[in-house]
Amino acid sequence: MIESLLHRIERLERSAGTAGEALGPSPNDAASIDGAAPAERALERTLTRNGALLLLQGRFDIEPALAYTHSRTSGPVFLAEGNASVVSIGEDAVDRDEVKVGLDLRTGLLGDAQVEANLP
Repeated sequence: MIESLLHRIERLERSAGTAGEALGPSPNDAASIDGAAPAERALERTLTRNGALLLLQGRFDIEPALAYTHSRTSGPVFLAEGNASVVSIGEDAVDRDEVKVGLDLRTGLLGDAQVEANLP
């Protein structure tokens, strides 16, 4: 489907008389900086992240992570004196906000090896 859309764009540019080469490659072009298609690069990163593919020697990936969690717990509070008669009934509520920041680093080594480091 993507190939047919790219061919259609090329035909439309030729019929309109505008050359895409005059403007230079667009960020949505089929080739990214390292020469791989964006879909191929996304697949490569996913496989590398899941451990199914090793990075090539000299290549590295840096993946920042940010997670936010909010939780609220509440429950009744009963206060009693020595003779077990209830003096006060109330509710205790606890709000908790948690932010986790991390960084995953991967680099390819010689001999089909890879080093991974996770910083919390």
